[in-house]
Amino acid sequence: MVLSLLTQLEAVQQRGEASMIWIRDHLPAGFQGMGPLGVAWWQWAALLLLVPAAMALGGLLLRPVQGVLRRLVANTEAAWDDLLVEEIRGPIVLMVSAIASRVLIGWVALDPRPLGWVVDLHQAAMIVALFWALLRVVGVLQGSAPTSRWVAQHPALRSLVPLGARIARVLLVLLGGLSIATVFGYPVGTILAGLGIGGIAIAFAAQKTLENVFGSVALGIDQPFRVGDTVIVDGIEGDVEAIGLRSTRLRTADRTVVSIPNGQLAEMRTENFGERDRFRFETTVGLEYGTSVETIERVRDGIAAMLRAQPTTWPEIVQVHLAALSASSIDLRVVCFIQVPAPSEVRRVREQYLLGIMRVVEEAGASFAFPTQTVHLRTERSSAEQGR
Repeated sequence: MVLSLLTQLEAVQQRGEASMIWIRDHLPAGFQGMGPLGVAWWQWAALLLLVPAAMALGGLLLRPVQGVLRRLVANTEAAWDDLLVEEIRGPIVLMVSAIASRVLIGWVALDPRPLGWVVDLHQAAMIVALFWALLRVVGVLQGSAPTSRWVAQHPALRSLVPLGARIARVLLVLLGGLSIATVFGYPVGTILAGLGIGGIAIAFAAQKTLENVFGSVALGIDQPFRVGDTVIVDGIEGDVEAIGLRSTRLRTADRTVVSIPNGQLAEMRTENFGERDRFRFETTVGLEYGTSVETIERVRDGIAAMLRAQPTTWPEIVQVHLAALSASSIDLRVVCFIQVPAPSEVRRVREQYLLGIMRVVEEAGASFAFPTQTVHLRTERSSAEQGR
């Protein structure tokens, strides 16, 4: 196929040389004069017209090419490839335009040296289109990975998807740049050797940055938290907004944003509220002194029955017992666990439980105790009064 394409290009080149003879015979003398870089003025005009013509041809061929690609991916079970066909419109247009201009350039009949420059530009454009399409592939995979069956079976890898996508984009940009440098004749081996030597110096100068990058990899592998989880890190409580290559951002209750370097975060003690399967409910009910034992037992049993009747209570642990005879109250300790699908529901359920406890106390005829103090005053009688 490649040999056939080269043969066609040689034929086009021969026809271009014939067209040059015809143009020299019919164009004004001013266009036949020599311009910059050894290119005639009529050839410069043709090159300027060639770019929009090639882009227009690429736009016209976009639908047929997409139609062929849609038929190729129609029988696959995955949905990301169908989305990819729609996302690579720009790379398709650029690739088709580069190929079309490569074919049409033969009609301009350039000399070997300027023709080599133009061919290099065509190859660079096709490389850009190729790596542009690969970047779109990374974007589509990143968008569809969280809902894929594979990630659902391995939930620990969910937060690695954005990190892996960022690393893949950086590598593609570097590979694309090296490929373009190769096309224009730059010594890639020398560049890589220089990058290796310079990389050592950069590694020493950017120890903290590299530490944070490796810290982000460690966070992605260990999965101490995910985006959206509520965590406490170094005494700071907030919701995880983003896990970047350098730092992780927390949104606090005051709506401020705290950024913590990943290198430090990987070594910190982290408490994750998002991983809780149930939430602890604990409170102390203080009853007045003078409350009868029978009333205390009714309150105790009534609170336990009320909690067990709630569908949000975890049935394995419901504890209501006499805890202490404190200075100003008879204390009942209440402990149970709340099972709700979202942490935002906990406050509503806690309020419901507390109101239920108040109803039980009220219906039992008991009263809540208030902190009180009794002061006993003792006065000394005078000697005269004692003698009487």
